[in-house]
Order: sequence, then structure tokens, then C-alpha cells
Amino acid sequence: MIAAGIVLALMAAVGNAFAAVLQAAEDRRSRDEQGMRASLLFTLAHRRRWVAGTALMALAGVAQIAALALAPIAVVQPALATSQLVLMAMARRIGERIGLWELAGATAILGGVAAVVYAAPANSDASIGASRLA
Repeated sequence: MIAAGIVLALMAAVGNAFAAVLQAAEDRRSRDEQGMRASLLFTLAHRRRWVAGTALMALAGVAQIAALALAPIAVVQPALATSQLVLMAMARRIGERIGLWELAGATAILGGVAAVVYAAPANSDASIGASRLA
């Protein structure tokens, strides 16, 4: 069951990353004078990509809830951090510069997620020792 929860959490992370990119791209196309006004939300609500991003974010939320039903929060929440890795890959794809600090952060996320998955108890009612968690 934990494996299915991890897969759902990773799906939620990817969905959130793509949703953020879709919504940010549409927001950048808006006029500056609309910033922080209700008219911006009205404008965005009529753009297909922004609405698709909102729907994708809602689906990712459902996947996250399902993941939490199958795996402990100590496993699901770190797995959701992988959305940052997806965003970094997307940024690289469009030509953004990825520096040493970004690579170090990505490595830390990967290592942390792997450690949490390794240390996860067999079921959410169990507790593990501090040494294994560390």
C-alpha cells in the first residue's frame, strides 16, 4: 500500500509542477496594471491554459489525498517535494540556467526522499526508532 501512496504522491507532485507552469505562463501574459486586482482573476479565468492549470492542480490535490490514505504523511509530504525537481527540469528545458546551488538542492531533495522512503514503517500505525529515521 505504501508503494501505491508513493506513486500517487509523485503524480501529485508532477501535476502541481505542471499546473504552476501553466498558470504562471498565463499570468505573465496579463497586463501589469491588472496586478493584484479582481480584474486579473476575471481575465485569467477566461484563459484556457490557466483554467487547465487550475483543474490540474485540483486533480493533484485529489491524488495527494489518495496518497495520504495509502501511505504515512512522513512519506507523502517529502515525496511531494519532488515537484521542485520537475520545475527545475522544465526550467532547464526552456533555457534557464541551473547553477551549483540548484543542483545541490535537487540532490538534497532526492537524498531526503530516498531516506524517508527507506525509513518508512510497514504501516502507518507503526513507529520506527530514532536511529533508523536519522
